[in-house]
Amino acid sequence: MRKVFSSIGRLPLFIGDGNLSESLDKSNRWYQLAEKLPWAKMEQVYISRLDPRRKGATNLPARLVLGAMLIQYIEKLTDRGTITAIQENPYMQYFVGLT
Repeated sequence: MRKVFSSIGRLPLFIGDGNLSESLDKSNRWYQLAEKLPWAKMEQVYISRLDPRRKGATNLPARLVLGAMLIQYIEKLTDRGTITAIQENPYMQYFVGLT
């Protein structure tokens, strides 16, 4: 008799405690670039450019904003294409600080 896989339930997506960054391949280009960039310094520059007098949507984390812009530029994506790429790629999620 064949084994019915639907009776097993869901398999774990990541090994370990569920922390995505522990399961990623450290040789991936997005992982390596994330480790090389000076995120703290980039955040200081980003925040210094925001005008506190302007009203509008609250600011997002600098790493998310700048990381998404870098992904869009490197991959030559549209705005929507960038969002989709980040949603579908755990390495890009790590790159923009979502893990």
